[in-house]
Amino acid sequence: MRLVALFSIVALTACEMGPFGYSAPYKAMNFHPVAITLADDAPSISQQFRPPKHFGIDIFNPVGAPVLAAAEGVVTSLWTDAAYGRQIVLTHGPDTRDQIYQTVYRHLSAFSVKEGDRVSRGQNIGALGRTGALSAGLPHLHFEVWLGGGEGAVDPNLMWEGGPGIVRCFDKRTDSKHGVVYPVGCVEGER
Repeated sequence: MRLVALFSIVALTACEMGPFGYSAPYKAMNFHPVAITLADDAPSISQQFRPPKHFGIDIFNPVGAPVLAAAEGVVTSLWTDAAYGRQIVLTHGPDTRDQIYQTVYRHLSAFSVKEGDRVSRGQNIGALGRTGALSAGLPHLHFEVWLGGGEGAVDPNLMWEGGPGIVRCFDKRTDSKHGVVYPVGCVEGER
C-alpha cells in the first residue's frame, strides 16, 4: 500500500495541467524536443514523452471522454492491471513507409472493443479514465507509440498526421490516413 502511495505522489509531481490547447514542456530529456502546435480545442497534453521513465504522452480530459483509434488497425490485446488500469493495444500497418507499429492506450474507464476487432481510424475504442495506481487519480489518457512488434517506443509527437509536432483532431472530412490522429476528440466533439 505504501508503494502505491509513493507511485501516486511521484506521478502527481510530474504532471502539469493546463487549459485546452496547452502542451506541457519536455523535461529531463536525452533527445531533442519536438515543437508542438496543438489545436485550440484539443485536450491538453499534461506530460510529454521522456524515456526511460515515461514512454508516451498524457492527455488530460474528463472521465468518460471517448478514446479514439489513432489509426486503422486490429485490437491486439486488452487487459487490466494494478499499475495502468484498463489498457488497449492496437497494431497498425504496414503504413506508407512499409512500417508496422502499435499504439497503446492506458488508464481507460471502459472498453468499447474486444480483442481481434478491426478498428477504423477515429473509431471510439473506449472511455478515458483514471484507473491504475499510476494515474494518480487524475483523469487522463496515457498514449504510446511503439515501432515494429514493440521493439522501441517513439515520441507520439513525431507521428502525427499533420507532421512532427502538429496535432490535429480527427475529422473524417479531411482525414489523410497518414500518421496518427489525436486519440481523443476535441471540445466540439468528434467531427
